[in-house]
Formats: sequence, C-alpha cells, structure tokens
Amino acid sequence: MIATNFLNTMSIKVLFFLQVSLTLFFKRRYRKNDCAFKNFLFTFPALKLLPEVREHLRFTIMHYPLPHTIESKFGETLIFHRMEGQRAIGENFVQPNAGPPMHVHFNQDESMTVVSGKIGYQIEGQAPQYAGPGETVLFEKGVVHRFWNAGDEVLHCTAWVEPADNFVFFITNVFDAINRGENGKPEVFDGAYLSWRYRREFAITEIPGFVRKAVMPAIYFIGSLLGKYDKFKDAPRPV
Repeated sequence: MIATNFLNTMSIKVLFFLQVSLTLFFKRRYRKNDCAFKNFLFTFPALKLLPEVREHLRFTIMHYPLPHTIESKFGETLIFHRMEGQRAIGENFVQPNAGPPMHVHFNQDESMTVVSGKIGYQIEGQAPQYAGPGETVLFEKGVVHRFWNAGDEVLHCTAWVEPADNFVFFITNVFDAINRGENGKPEVFDGAYLSWRYRREFAITEIPGFVRKAVMPAIYFIGSLLGKYDKFKDAPRPV
C-alpha cells in the first residue's frame, strides 16, 4: 500500500513537471495565438487531475463567461448556465411560431425538456410531433431536425448539448450574424465564415447543397481577402 501511494504521488509529480515544461515551450511557440495555446492546455492529459482548472479553461476556450445569454431578433433567447463535464446546461425561451430552420449538429446530442408552452419538432423525412410540459425531446448527433414554438405563449425549455465543443461559440455568432442581417438572412460574410469554417460540425440543411458547397466558400474567400474576419482571429479551431 505504501509503495502504491508513493508511486501514485511520484506519477502526479512527473505529470506536473511535464505540464510545466511543455507549457513554457508551447507558450513561446503560441505566443501570437493565445487561443491555440488554450486549446493545447485544455487537451493536455495532466489537466484531468485538476477538474476546476479544466472547467475554467473550457469557459475560456468557449470565449464567454457563464452564464451567457444570446438573443435572436426573430424571437429566440438562449441562456448557457454552466458546464457539467462535456455537457453545456442551459435553457431557452421561444416566441410563438419562432424556431430554427432544419439543421444538424454532427457532434452533439441535444435534449430539451418543456417547462411551459408547447414545442413542435420534426426529424427530416418524418411528420411533425409535439410535446408539452414535463416531456423531453432528444435530437441525436447527425440527425437533421428543427423545432418551433407550436403554442400561443412563450415556450420555455431546459436544455443541454453534449459535447459542447464549439457549439456556444458557433450559435452565439450565428445569432449575431442574424441580428445584423437583412431580409431574414444572416450577414453574408459572417454567415459564410461560420458555415464554411465549421461545416464538419454544423449545417443549415435548408440552404441548398450547391450554396453550402460552392457559394459559401467563394464568399468566405472574398471576405478573407477584404479583411472581414479580423474579429475571428481567435476563433476556436474546428473539431
């Protein structure tokens, strides 16, 4: 028992020695890219020994302190309250008839439990379904879906997505692009940036495939030439 405890203690010390050494090395290497450095810290295994540090870095990598609230001018409010491991916990408030178009997140499962109101939801290729207070709707990763407020009062749900990855960053900037856009569409350059850069994580499937695969990258390229994306210089790397 004594020998086992000694070995465990020595293993922890070795891990932290490596952590400090590699941190100093990578800090110099990534001194011009703080986001990349934070991603390195987040993925380094030694941090698993310090959950509170890992949790703090997770917030930093997502760029936003929690709780974090975003609002769409089309009637949807999201509040991200906290992280529980890989899971982002929050709630949403949706005005009557409002809700996102058909979309998919390739990495995240998403769960919504109705607190008040009536939610309408649909899996691509299936008939619409409905749920009321106390009922839970689960959208598994890779499943194309949409949801909306199918009632006459504000729809209130508690919700989670797992793993969070870039979800908070992505949806925050999608809402921002929507709020600055016109005719019901996101601001064109930001929309193209988010759509193309994170195409392996998220997709708005109601946008035709040709637009997503040909037009969006062209706009993204033009936006890069025009310096439209300086504000995204610390954006997290795609997963």
